[in-house]
Amino acid sequence: MQEINHYFLSFIFGILPPILWLSFYLKEDQRPEPKRMVILIFILGALFVFPAVLLEFLFLEIFSFFNISQNSLFFLNNFFVIALLEELFKFLPIFFFVFKNKEFDEPVDGMIYMIISALGFAACENFFAILNLKPQEFQFSQLYFSSVIGLTLLRFLGPVFLHSLSSGIFGFFISLYYFKKRKISTLFLGLFLASLLHFIFNFSIISIIKEQSFSFWGYCLIVSFLIGTGVVVHQLFQRLKK
Repeated sequence: MQEINHYFLSFIFGILPPILWLSFYLKEDQRPEPKRMVILIFILGALFVFPAVLLEFLFLEIFSFFNISQNSLFFLNNFFVIALLEELFKFLPIFFFVFKNKEFDEPVDGMIYMIISALGFAACENFFAILNLKPQEFQFSQLYFSSVIGLTLLRFLGPVFLHSLSSGIFGFFISLYYFKKRKISTLFLGLFLASLLHFIFNFSIISIIKEQSFSFWGYCLIVSFLIGTGVVVHQLFQRLKK
């Protein structure tokens, strides 16, 4: 029974932050997308976590045999294997299920659908992050619930927000490519910038943890960086609405 409750709470608290962000971003769409499309892309975004993680483990294992410096390996793993691969897999639901759909009919849709996919992806990550907390060690005490709520808040303002921003930026370039008839290189530029933002965030978190100096102010600095990026994403939305 305890395990069932833990799975249930992991699902509820895992999906809550992405749903809150989703309700925020959907307000940017003056012609709302059909609920069936929103649900479909959200679920597909979540499901694409599994092949992404499998490939991440595969490439991390392969690259571990490379005779290169630790710094080079760190960059290779965190930029190409994690950041770029995750941004690519968040794009795949759009490529396969949105591009040819009649509902993909205005420039802002590129950003909207990418963000929906990203938040589905983040919801799945959240579920497993919370599931990783071991209830048997907490006995569903106040400490357990505090840990769940604390982790949920950290991910709401951190990784979940990051996923929506990086995919929002990628979505802007998707719209330029699809609706403005730009070159295919526009897509690659969007993928690169989204991956770069993702890498910078991961690098910041990893650096703080490695230095064992994770602090409230350090986290506030990272969140401030994300909020600044959020302002940029908002401006990109406004540009596509013109």
